[in-house]
Amino acid sequence: MTGTSLLARNPVHLLVKHPKVCYSSFFLAIKMNTASAVIVVLVAAIGQVRGQCGGTYTNLYTDTVYHWSPNYPYNYPNNARCDMIFEHNSTGAYGWEFNTVGYFNIDGPVGNICYDYVRIVETVNGRESVLGVFCGTNGPRYLRSQTSKVTVQFRSDGSGQRQGFNISATPYGLCGGQFNLAASNSLRFVSPNHPQLYPNNALCTYTITAPPNRNISFMAEYFNLEQSLNCNFDYLRFNETVRGWGVEMGRFCGTNGPYWLKSSSNRVTATFRSDATGQSYGFKVVAYSVLGRANGSLRAKEPIRLESRAPQYRAIAQKVPSTYQHIAVKLRS
Repeated sequence: MTGTSLLARNPVHLLVKHPKVCYSSFFLAIKMNTASAVIVVLVAAIGQVRGQCGGTYTNLYTDTVYHWSPNYPYNYPNNARCDMIFEHNSTGAYGWEFNTVGYFNIDGPVGNICYDYVRIVETVNGRESVLGVFCGTNGPRYLRSQTSKVTVQFRSDGSGQRQGFNISATPYGLCGGQFNLAASNSLRFVSPNHPQLYPNNALCTYTITAPPNRNISFMAEYFNLEQSLNCNFDYLRFNETVRGWGVEMGRFCGTNGPYWLKSSSNRVTATFRSDATGQSYGFKVVAYSVLGRANGSLRAKEPIRLESRAPQYRAIAQKVPSTYQHIAVKLRS
């Protein structure tokens, strides 16, 4: 806890920095003596250090996280082998952008060889893809992945030490992708660069697939595209194939996104297109796997209990003679 006295006639802005503090919380206690116009401010900072050697960071939102070398800002140890995994739980909607924050100093290179280095890799179509290898004083700048899971590898040899690095990792929306609802009941997909402005002349295709006999419902959590008549400029369009025919489920722009838009099949293609002018912050849409068949029949020798978990349906029940072995059940919206 630090006590500081300030004499001020105008509002005072306090900025607290510490090289080993991340995600700081500040508590301010202010007292004012009107006679002397003295403001006493007490500041306490609580932080979390992210300089460990390896681990996994799972991002639930779109926050920037900072990754530091072991012992940063002091010299890192020799013979370090640290793998830091960055992943987003949005089933592929986000990639990662890596940037050097203020400082990057790793031993080397000697010729074209980096003995100590930072290596950033991802897996694309089952194969490891190296995004970049960095040493000396040249760290990553605006380095973007194409997947939601990336590994930052740090290696040091048996000699030579430096102060290391401070790297930021920021999630950003990918342009399109394949999404499978088999593993979960819901997923999210977002516009390119979300939560930042989407680019002009974008064309992104998102394919969402649910298990057989399931349909897909869409709900916009955030929606802000350029507004136009009939959504001819920037838009998000949903299409599916029903009995061999292509069907447009809906086209959306402005601030009116899909609201419980439901498919008639288990596979939907969402297409995002932007024109050459006008940008906005895009969209975040949730896809839900819902009950697909509204009619069915069951045969049972014993009493059975029927339950619908889909909130948009209610069961229509009626008494039937006990001699019936076949009971028809309808679910009505």
